[in-house]
Amino acid sequence: MTEIRTHVDNNGRILIPAQIRKEFHIKTGDVFVIRAIDGEIKMISLDKAIKDAQALVKKYVPEGVSLVDEFIQSRREEYLREEGKL
Repeated sequence: MTEIRTHVDNNGRILIPAQIRKEFHIKTGDVFVIRAIDGEIKMISLDKAIKDAQALVKKYVPEGVSLVDEFIQSRREEYLREEGKL
């Protein structure tokens, strides 16, 4: 575990030390999600947050089922109902 002290500046920004930025390949413009969990602050990349959410959803989707295909089909059916064609 790497532990380095840093501070919050007058604008509320926290400096991420260079050693940490290098270790996690953090570049200017990267986007993060910050979560407060059990009195701690956790910062994860947006890409990691998306992958975590996808993994969570995947546990509840049966093998061979495409949520995208199901969504498109439901939108088509809704459109046809609205147009009075169903």
